[in-house]
Amino acid sequence: MISFFRKIRQKLLQQNRVTRYLVYALGEIFLVVVGILIALQVNNWNEERKDRKREIDYLYRILSEIERDSASLHSSINLTSNKVEQGKRLLSLNKLDSNLTDSAQFIWDIFLIGRGGSYSPYIPAYQELVSTGDEVNVIHNKAIIELLEKYLNRTNGLESFVYREGEQRRTEYNQFIQRYFSALIMDSIWDLGRKGISEEDIDHFKSLGIDIEGFRNDANAGYQIRSMTALNMELSRLYRQNMESYSEPLLEQLRDEINSLVK
Repeated sequence: MISFFRKIRQKLLQQNRVTRYLVYALGEIFLVVVGILIALQVNNWNEERKDRKREIDYLYRILSEIERDSASLHSSINLTSNKVEQGKRLLSLNKLDSNLTDSAQFIWDIFLIGRGGSYSPYIPAYQELVSTGDEVNVIHNKAIIELLEKYLNRTNGLESFVYREGEQRRTEYNQFIQRYFSALIMDSIWDLGRKGISEEDIDHFKSLGIDIEGFRNDANAGYQIRSMTALNMELSRLYRQNMESYSEPLLEQLRDEINSLVK
């Protein structure tokens, strides 16, 4: 092809057709420039396609991680709500004038109300981008970045609350109940699992060491139960607020963005 154009130029020069030669040369230059521009545009399209695919991949990963975190958050909401009910039941049964007819349920509630971990966000895909400072270049929707930052700041704040104040209250409560109930009972409760405690298990617990009446007669027992109940009420409220104000809006924004990009 190059030799073909060269022959045309040589023929025009030999025929002393300078004007035509110049027009032809300019036309050839124009074609070269157009070819370069087209090549650059194709390259840009390829880069944009790669960037878009990378963005979609990250958004899918982040969406999956937020969905998993939301499921964990739902579990935390249910767990703390159950513990609030356990606390109310204990406060009712712990009154000295109340008739304690279900010792098994009483012990079950006493041990489980002071147990539980914390909800902690885990979004490695986004944290991977943040660590390289690439989140703005990859995720073009700034609203998503803003929601992610708010989500992480909020959930990390909750984690701090649980690990500091929450764990301090749990530690104090568990130390208190061990005055009247052997810590070995907790191992038996885990072994029983969702089946719960039956009255037959009480004999086994007695061999480990339990003092229900001593617990009920301790003036500090009511305070300890109320402290744990208040903690779980606060956590339940915060978890629900986190779900409604941060997690759900973020999930909606991620899904909308992915749908708009994959069309």
